[in-house]
Formats: sequence, C-alpha cells, structure tokens
Amino acid sequence: MNIAHLCLSCFYYDGFSYQENLLVQQNVKDGHNVQVIASTESIDSNGRITFVQKSSYMGGDGALVNRVPYNKLVPKIIQYKIKSYDQVFTLLKDFAPDIIYFHGISAVELLSIKKFKIQYPNVKLILDCHSDKYNSATNFLSKNILHSIIYRTCYQSILPFVDKVFCISLDTMDFAIDFYGTPEEKVEFFPLGGECLEDEEYFDLRTNIRLDLNISESEIMILQTGKINAKKKAIESILQFKKVNNSNLVYVIAGSLEEDVKTEILKLISSDNRIRYLGWVDSVRLKGLLCASDLYLQPGSQSATMQQSICLRNPIILDNVKSHKPFVDGNGWLINNIEDIYRILDSISENSSVLSEMSKKSYQIAINILDYRKLAKKIYSI
Repeated sequence: MNIAHLCLSCFYYDGFSYQENLLVQQNVKDGHNVQVIASTESIDSNGRITFVQKSSYMGGDGALVNRVPYNKLVPKIIQYKIKSYDQVFTLLKDFAPDIIYFHGISAVELLSIKKFKIQYPNVKLILDCHSDKYNSATNFLSKNILHSIIYRTCYQSILPFVDKVFCISLDTMDFAIDFYGTPEEKVEFFPLGGECLEDEEYFDLRTNIRLDLNISESEIMILQTGKINAKKKAIESILQFKKVNNSNLVYVIAGSLEEDVKTEILKLISSDNRIRYLGWVDSVRLKGLLCASDLYLQPGSQSATMQQSICLRNPIILDNVKSHKPFVDGNGWLINNIEDIYRILDSISENSSVLSEMSKKSYQIAINILDYRKLAKKIYSI
C-alpha cells in the first residue's frame, strides 16, 4: 500500500525515536511505500527548535520526506499557529495514497485533506490526537480562539470523512470526545509505542553502554530524560535521591536543561558524584541508555520516552495520572507525591531483586500494547 504520513500539526524530526519516526519505520519494514509530508520545523543538535528549507529527500526512517513551507497567504506572525501549507494537495495527488495518516487534529491544513478525500473517497483517512487538557487550550486565547474557533471548526468540517481517530492516551481520548466533539465510535486508544528488542541485541546494548558509563551490573542506574524543565520535577527528584545513603545508586540525566531549572540542577549534580548529566543525546544513544538503565523516572509531566523505556524493559516511576494507568501493572510505581521517590529508592537500595521481575513485566506489557509491529497492523486494518 501507499501510506502518507502528514506531520503538519506536529513536528517531524529526522533520526529521532518519536512516534512519527518509529511508525514510519515500521510501515517501511512491513513492505509499504511510505511518504512523509512535514512542515519545515526541525530540531538542532542541542534539542532546540529550528526551521529548515523546503526540500525533498530520503529520510533516515526509510521514507521519502517532503518538507513544505507555510501558506504564503497567511500572515507570517500567525503561520506557526494556523498550520496551513503549500503544495500538500498536489503532493498527495502525485503519491496516490491508499491511507492518509494525519498526525494531530489541530491544523487548518485539515481542509486540504477534506478536499482530497472528497475527490478520492476510497482513500482511508486516519487522524491521531496528541492533545489533552494538560498540553492544549491552557490559556484564554488558546482555548477560546485557536482551539474553539479555528482548529475545532476545521476538525468538525473534516470529521464526517474520517475513518478513525487514534488517541495516544486516555486523556487525549477525553479531549477528542469532550472538547472536539468526536463521536465515541470513531475513537480508538493508540498509545505511543516503541521498539521491542530481542534478547541478544538488548543485552549487547546494555553491556556496552554500562561499560562506557563505567557502571557495574551491581549498581542501580536510574534514568531521567527529555527536555528538563520545572514541570519534569527533576530538582525535586534529585533531592529525594540524595537522601538515599547508598553508593550503588547512580542517577543519570540525558536531555536538555531548560533555563528555569538549569542553574539549580547543575549545582545539585556537582554536590553528589552519583549524579551524571550527559546532555542532549540522539535517538541511537538514548536507545542504548534505556537498555542500560534499571529504572526509568518520570515523576512530572508526560514524556514520549516513557513508552520506549517500557519497551526496553525498564521498571518505571510515574506520576499517578489517568493516562499513565494503562502502563503500570506490577512493573513499577504510580506516585502521588514526590516523597514517594525516596521511599521507593530506599527500598530498592536494600533489595534490588524486585527490579528484575518488574523488568520482565514491562517487556510483557510492551509486547502486548506498545510494540509498533502490533500498532502498525491497526493502520492496515482500517
């Protein structure tokens, strides 16, 4: 089949391990002809957003990538918010997709997709929703102008032509139904997934990365990743970690430190030689770190890396929110307050054998609901 992935409401960063990358990779592995139509938004080596030129090239995920510019008729000051683009309809017509997978539900460009679906009614159209009440429509203008009037009007216009709306979490399901007015029968839970490795590759990566980091198998490696800002609660987590008096615990941070926390975190790191900051890492390095770690820590706002950590057999500590509940079943902890981190780490430092069993349970959960080999089949069956 010809499958078009449209990353026009969201980003598409070459060489990373986000859903947009891994789903495209899986479609290619499954033998399909895949094309990505994406905005010019990209990311630099320090994890900062940047913009590239209009272009067409073979991407590292195995699919042809077409970077398209914003619609020139839209004033520059609001182009980034409106999300309307040039050439999308023409590119789709030339590609002749059997399936269009539009990542995100908040974009004026949905109107072009509606026009295409009307002209080519046999094309299957899937939208996915990454928006929820925590990350979208969080202030007056965003809620009452951008989402309520602009985005929702475009979305409601295309909704009769949509075959399925995939939602990445339970909170996004609520948002799609309650805020955007999606019929429940069109909505399906479609979590952010990951790559599940066979034993040989997993243990090879684990051994090599731990050797590189000089972390022995007797030590317990705790990993926190991503864009570290105040919402990630890294400062609070480090303070709880420092209370545990055990030299076998190692706290590794991989990601970018935002300005609101950078000074304080660097000060805390310098005060405890068990804490290591690796800076921003690419997807290959991150994959290795996730294999090497014994416990993935995400006590604050949600991160796309969490699902990949489960796929790579990590026990997890997560904030006790609705969207995390499907991923915790004997493989970690849902915490209600930051002090729980000290209690958990102190217990683990006395008896780390519990992590081995939790690791096995994480892998089983991943195989059942997070493996992109299984998730991709839902696309083909629409």
